[in-house]
Amino acid sequence: MDSAAEPGFANEALSARVAAAVAAVEALAAQLAQPQQAGDVLLAERRLEHLHRLVGAAQIDNVVATDTGRLHRIDGHRSVKAHISHVLKVSPEEAGRRAKLARALRDLPDIAAAYRTGRLSLCHVQVVARVQANPRIKDQVPAQQEKFLSAVKMACRIA
Repeated sequence: MDSAAEPGFANEALSARVAAAVAAVEALAAQLAQPQQAGDVLLAERRLEHLHRLVGAAQIDNVVATDTGRLHRIDGHRSVKAHISHVLKVSPEEAGRRAKLARALRDLPDIAAAYRTGRLSLCHVQVVARVQANPRIKDQVPAQQEKFLSAVKMACRIA
């Protein structure tokens, strides 16, 4: 295995990509901690938000894989929420939000795709997940994805 790869991965390509991403973000954070020109700060702000959205979507895709494969059971957790809370060391509330988001995005491919490309913020996706979690209207939400995406595009003036 490549010495730059993350230990513990069975998939060497995935291991190398994770290690490279961590190294790149660490280097970026160190660079941004230094004084920068105003224009660079403002441009970095927008690019960092895009990066945040991409990483957030990847995290939720990983939660979907954990849920779909029932991988939380391997280490004895009764739920994905408990697994997230214990393994990632986040609050039960945050773990619940991530689990709810994963359940919603599994059923909403257009919203998931927009989140994966950075077109939607976490806040936008959480609103849809809250609506999707309502059992009275859950079955109607998938058909409304394009309307939601259009409303966000209009309100936020995004591409």
